[in-house]
Amino acid sequence: MADYFFVDSSGLVSVARWKSVESLPVDQDLKYAFVEELKKHPFLFFEAEDELIWVHSKSGEYSVKNGYNYLFVGCRGEDLPYRLFWHVGCLPKAGAFAWLAVQDRILIGMRLDRFGVTIIFPCVMCGGSPESVDHLFLHCPFASQCWYWLFNKLNQSVVLCKDLQSQFMGWPLLCSSSFYACLWIIAPSVLIWKIWLERNNNFFKKHSSTLPNVLFCIEKSISESALAFIYKGISPKCTFTSWDNWVIGHWPALQLLPMHGAISKKRSPSINRKEIVWLPPPPSKYKLNFGGAYRGNPRKSTIGVVVFDDRARIIKAQCQCIPDGTNNVAELHALSVGLDLLL
Repeated sequence: MADYFFVDSSGLVSVARWKSVESLPVDQDLKYAFVEELKKHPFLFFEAEDELIWVHSKSGEYSVKNGYNYLFVGCRGEDLPYRLFWHVGCLPKAGAFAWLAVQDRILIGMRLDRFGVTIIFPCVMCGGSPESVDHLFLHCPFASQCWYWLFNKLNQSVVLCKDLQSQFMGWPLLCSSSFYACLWIIAPSVLIWKIWLERNNNFFKKHSSTLPNVLFCIEKSISESALAFIYKGISPKCTFTSWDNWVIGHWPALQLLPMHGAISKKRSPSINRKEIVWLPPPPSKYKLNFGGAYRGNPRKSTIGVVVFDDRARIIKAQCQCIPDGTNNVAELHALSVGLDLLL
């Protein structure tokens, strides 16, 4: 700015003043705007050499720690609503993922491009805009439909924000004294976690689910997390409100919860795990051990079957993948296969 000010030493004290901008080779409107901008920035004049100062530290000196705190803490993490990520009722993996997503720390298209890993590619869900955190989880037509579906399920009208961080920072925690108030805390992290899983299925497996199937999985995960939290014990200050009636009518999975009487906070008696041991079958008998596992419920399922004799020797064993199904289907399928091995 030295070209635009001079030091007036005519008086007793030297004073720095702005030069006239009339001689600048620009039109009058731009001159006026420039002068007005200069007036907004008063400055002090010192007879000293210029130096660089890092304004985000008390000493004025830059350090890697101060730079990191400014980029990732001071700008993006200072006012984040921690309850939406780390509340005891939140699905842990969904909360942890949402915590990273709102700070733009997940490996998504635009971030991979910044790292030089790959070039920016379009959103795999809509094929339109470049894939970024804000687009994938908010402005993509697929994500927008998921959010508006959630607003409708919560009986609220909420406008989507311009970015994901603002969406979480402005997320309303309403009906705090209602029976199902935990839905407000659990829902947003589960929603973007399911969108991320669907994105990965599209990107890596070239498999896409229909929107109703994705919404069904979102509702199921939110309901299971809410029920698990409520069964642990609900605050005596909570009351059953008209909003809870709406929730019961629009969240079928929550109807599994008994609505009459208080929820007992008594836990089942503890089990001494050392007393639970596997024993071989009686002489001349066989023992069948079977199990079924699933990933996603309903998603990919597998089973395992082992047959032992009375000396604890493995007589027959089998494991295999089965068509997509729930955990109950997987267990029943494993039992059927085990009985076929015995017969």
